[in-house]
Amino acid sequence: MHMISFPSKHVLKPRHNPPGSTTPSITTQLQGLLGNAFNPAMMFSVPLQSSNSQMPLLTRKGFIDITTVEVLSDPSRAWGNLSRVLRMYQLESFRGWGDMPRRVLPEGADQRMLQRVQDISNFAKARGEQQLASSKARMELERRGRENALDLISDTGYRRVYM
Repeated sequence: MHMISFPSKHVLKPRHNPPGSTTPSITTQLQGLLGNAFNPAMMFSVPLQSSNSQMPLLTRKGFIDITTVEVLSDPSRAWGNLSRVLRMYQLESFRGWGDMPRRVLPEGADQRMLQRVQDISNFAKARGEQQLASSKARMELERRGRENALDLISDTGYRRVYM
């Protein structure tokens, strides 16, 4: 299966930390993102890649591409979001125009875009499930290896039961 994606143009820029602060460890970052769902064993399921204090920033094209997907997928929601952005930031180019009329966006969602979003979502879910199954299998093999090693070096008078 070929991967269907929404390529978003971005650049990596240095992450600026306030004076006196330190960059949190990858473990801390994952705990912050995942909360109670974080399991330290997850740290070893994929190779860790350091960002070298770089963060991805959307380019103008990337922003336009993502906004296009949002507008075509849910025009009413996108209209509300864009209206709030225009009011909040009072962009010079749009000052004096008043509120953005709803009619400037499509009346309803574009069915091809909705299907594309669904296809990508299904692909991402299947890929995530595959990675999870792979990690579980690897962890089970590692557990059995540890048990076998303990059984080899243990006194033969004892039988270990693992649960």
